[in-house]
Amino acid sequence: MQTTTSNVNPSIAAQLTRRIYRASDLISSRWQWRLFILVLVFNDLLLTGLAFRAAYYVRFQAPLHIFQEDAFDSFYFYQRVGLLMIPAWLILFAMIGLYHRKNLLGGTQEYSLVFNATTLGLMAVVAVGFLLPDFVLARAWLLLAWVFVFLFTATGRFLLRRVV
Repeated sequence: MQTTTSNVNPSIAAQLTRRIYRASDLISSRWQWRLFILVLVFNDLLLTGLAFRAAYYVRFQAPLHIFQEDAFDSFYFYQRVGLLMIPAWLILFAMIGLYHRKNLLGGTQEYSLVFNATTLGLMAVVAVGFLLPDFVLARAWLLLAWVFVFLFTATGRFLLRRVV
């Protein structure tokens, strides 16, 4: 009986690897990068929305008594705000360079850019809050959204890097 470090037969693994390489030869390098960037945009869109939803849950629905109880907690209001902020965050990601080939798959530099973009987005929302006094958001929701957007998108990009 042959013993390997995994349960996969080495000849089957070699055949699978050859098939993957043959499939990647069918698509040019330029199209592979375009496809990867499209997947990144979708990943960032999905995870940013999920981060805003998670921030709402933690701030308003989780049984944590550390937050102020009388804050405005309309789900539909925060859902609309999140839907407006998602494209703004993606535009910030693009402006920072998170979809440029030279910044992708580069390790900690990419995560640093994600952190910078999410922080810039937070500062933009705070600035809008100062300019429009009627636009009031729960501060804890905003801070949680900032942390979750960074963590979720950085984790998503890390996992996509492992796939690539």
